[in-house]
Parts: sequence; structure tokens; C-alpha cells
Amino acid sequence: MEHFISLAIQMPARLDSPTGDYLVEIKDQFQLFGTIQRITNNLDEIESASSEFLDQYSDIAFLWENDLETSFQEFLNQGPDMREIFLDKLAK
Repeated sequence: MEHFISLAIQMPARLDSPTGDYLVEIKDQFQLFGTIQRITNNLDEIESASSEFLDQYSDIAFLWENDLETSFQEFLNQGPDMREIFLDKLAK
């Protein structure tokens, strides 16, 4: 709807009069502004529902946010070095 209004503003002159623009007629259309409000409300509801949906999976977001190879290497670096444990057992 904003694009529609911006087009009405950009028209240099009316065909039926040498001066003026179409903006007055656009602003007089309350139905147009009601439609804009409904669209805005629907977009707000969609945004809210999308946010709630994404929040359900925020605890496992690392599955698609982190690189698999990097995550696996971090996992390996956190644990004990199994080679050292094996060599310690052989030495005993």
C-alpha cells in the first residue's frame, strides 16, 4: 500500500486540472487505510508466531548455526587423549 501511495505522490499533475495531485483522493479513502491497518496487523501476527516457533528450537540452534567439522573438533579437544590413557595402562 505504501508503494501505491508513493505513486500517487509522484504523479506531477492531475489530468483534469493543471495543479494538484492525487494524494488528496488517496487520503480520503478510509477503506484504503483500513486495509493498510489489517495488513500491518496480519504481518505483526505472522512475525509473532514465527518468533514463537523459532523459540521452540533455540536450545538446539547449534545444529544449524555451527559448522559440523568445527563442532566435532571442539568435542574431540574437550575429552581426554585416549592415546595417553592407553600408553599409561601399558606402562603399568
